[in-house]
Amino acid sequence: MEFNENNFKSVFKKNITDYLNEKKLLNQKYKTLFFSLRDFDNMCWKLNVTESILTKELVIKWLEKKPNECLNNQSKRASMIRCFGRYMYRFNTKNYILPNLLYPIKEKYKPHIYTNDEIQRLFAVVDNLIPTSSFDNKPDIMPIIFRILLFTGMRINEILSLKIDDIKFDEKIIVIKNAKNNKDRLIPISENLYNHLKKYNSKINKNIHSPNYLFRNNHGNKITSDSFYEYFRIYLWKAKIPHTGKGPRVHDFRHTHIVNCIHKWLIEGKNIKTLLPYLQTYLGHSTVEATYYYYHLTLSIYPYLEKKANENDDNILPKIKEGDFDE
Repeated sequence: MEFNENNFKSVFKKNITDYLNEKKLLNQKYKTLFFSLRDFDNMCWKLNVTESILTKELVIKWLEKKPNECLNNQSKRASMIRCFGRYMYRFNTKNYILPNLLYPIKEKYKPHIYTNDEIQRLFAVVDNLIPTSSFDNKPDIMPIIFRILLFTGMRINEILSLKIDDIKFDEKIIVIKNAKNNKDRLIPISENLYNHLKKYNSKINKNIHSPNYLFRNNHGNKITSDSFYEYFRIYLWKAKIPHTGKGPRVHDFRHTHIVNCIHKWLIEGKNIKTLLPYLQTYLGHSTVEATYYYYHLTLSIYPYLEKKANENDDNILPKIKEGDFDE
């Protein structure tokens, strides 16, 4: 991903571009940072900021809590602007650096693992959607997206970014390009999911040029994660699955897929230490320690498996540190 000033429009556009390119040169994570800084840039542009100085007032404005925003997300935005402030301070000491003790992470999200009953109720909703107009394609799209979420563990942004030619039907593989941590990876698909995808593609994408997105909205454009989340909330309500400010989230389908996979391996007496590096690659985690998190999560949900895991010393994995969690 190349960065230039055309990606941004505020008075900070050169600073942000140089900052991101420095991150890239240092081989540090920058993809999520790009989207966060783009939001910050957009805010500054709307406020008509005329001087490229990161003031305390501007930082506080950026950190105003959004409606329904959790503290963790606000803290992540604080961390981003704090690091950007340190970068800006190197060139001009007038730039404000947010103190470390402000906006700390105060809560750790505990993933919601969907029960079989919840999954059945949710699929009963999405599989029986009725078109609201002749242009409404959600009854065709939503059943497939939810199946990919549950049966592959892919992130929703990865699914919505798929192009038609990313589905290799002959090989029964999904190709994920330039995902989180700048990784490409291959996702094998089951016979059942393959049949659903093939049927959908034949109906919706017949004679459509392959560079087009696999899933498109009524206007033929890429479906945004925000609009998908709005539909997700509606389907949860129809399925009578309670939603609080802390979830369930769309991303919890990924957690559910991983936990179910490790649960199955433990039941079958598999060697977890041998298999988790493969799972790490499949999931696109940056470290195997990030995948260890799900092993411990699985045991916390199914405590009866701990005894079974301990029967084989190879299944005893180290505890993880706070920073090891990688969704």
